[in-house]
Amino acid sequence: MHSEYRLEILKQEIQIIDNTIGRLDKIILQTKNWAITIWAGSVALLFNTNNVAVILFTLFIPFIFWISHVRWAKALLQVSFRQYKISDFINSKSFKESVDQQTFDDFKILDPIGKQYKDDPQFKKETGYWRAIKYKDTSLIYIGLIVVTIALFLVSK
Repeated sequence: MHSEYRLEILKQEIQIIDNTIGRLDKIILQTKNWAITIWAGSVALLFNTNNVAVILFTLFIPFIFWISHVRWAKALLQVSFRQYKISDFINSKSFKESVDQQTFDDFKILDPIGKQYKDDPQFKKETGYWRAIKYKDTSLIYIGLIVVTIALFLVSK
C-alpha cells in the first residue's frame, strides 16, 4: 500500500515537472518578446533624439531582461535535472526492485525543483548561473541587442 501511494505521488511529480517546464518555457518566451518590444521602442526614441540618457536606457534594457531570462532558465534547468533523475530511476534496476519489493524508500519523491541535489556537484554544474547564461539562445539575443544598439548609435552620429 505504501509503495502504491509513493508511486502515485511520483506520477504526480512527473506531471508537475512537465507543467512547470511548459510554464517556464512560456515565461522565457514572453521575457524575450518584451525585451525586444521595449528595446525596439527605445531604438525608435533613439532615432528621434540623440539624448545620452535614451542611449544608456536603450543599452540598459537588454541587461535587465537578460538577468530575468537567466533566472528563469536556471529554474528550468533545475526542474529538467530532476526530470532526468526521475527518468534514470525509472529506467534503473533499482526501480524494478522497488516495484517487486513494493518499497520506494531509496528514492525521494515530490521534489520538482531538486532541492535534495543542492550540494551535488553535477547539479551545481548543470543548473548554475553560468550554464543558464549559455542556455540555448539566451546570450545571443541580448548581446545582439546591445551590439545593434551601439551600432545604431554610431551610425546615427
